[in-house]
Amino acid sequence: MFTPPPLTGARRAILRRAFQKLDTDHDGQLTASELRVSFSGLADNRVQGGELTETQAFAELLSELLPDGSQHILQDEWEQYFASKHATLDDDAFCTKVSRMWGGLPFVTQKRVDGLEAKLLDSLSSQGAEREVLTRIFRKYDLNEDGLLQLDEFEQFCGAFGLSQAKSSPDEIRALFERYDLDDSGTLAFREFSAAMLKQAASHRSR
Repeated sequence: MFTPPPLTGARRAILRRAFQKLDTDHDGQLTASELRVSFSGLADNRVQGGELTETQAFAELLSELLPDGSQHILQDEWEQYFASKHATLDDDAFCTKVSRMWGGLPFVTQKRVDGLEAKLLDSLSSQGAEREVLTRIFRKYDLNEDGLLQLDEFEQFCGAFGLSQAKSSPDEIRALFERYDLDDSGTLAFREFSAAMLKQAASHRSR
């Protein structure tokens, strides 16, 4: 039995944004009528090539998302479907397809996130990105002292190390945050923060 790869931060994030957009009654599930409102067949090459109409493409998708007469799909089922259906695509192609399918959802390319990360690491390396230094930095920006970096605290950290809001959009900083938030908790524990910084710094120095 095929097991799709785990969703990366970028894939998970765009699928959750799509789900939240489509779930107009906020009941935690999607129905056929909610899906139809934002669906665009232009994400399907067969529609672009004239092999299928958009109505036919939607009917096919609906039969896969809501098999055996199901009336709704839950968020985890939604994520599992797309993870399996488009597992061979790279992150940017995956996000592009989901974006086009559901009304042009914004996302940040991995190339752009790589560039932001490189700038951050260049700035950190000037202070020596070792565990002791990272511990001190983490504590400084953990403003509520709960042992976690919230997104707003991470934004302040990034601003102090070369990623000012004038040069980086909130979506871009969020995309970088999601790359490091491996357990999808919406926060960064020190182990996630330090592991990401030390690993990427080592990789960055070896280039």
